[in-house]
Amino acid sequence: MADNFLENHRAEYEQRKAKWLAKQKKHTPASVIEARRKAKEKGNQ
Repeated sequence: MADNFLENHRAEYEQRKAKWLAKQKKHTPASVIEARRKAKEKGNQ
């Protein structure tokens, strides 16, 4: 096996996950998305 086997699979997984999350956000109310964004910003400070 290649040395970077796990890294490649992790990168592919992250891409699939990002697409899935983007699709989920289409059906999420804007108010929920905004609340999550604000909570994330508050947590980073």
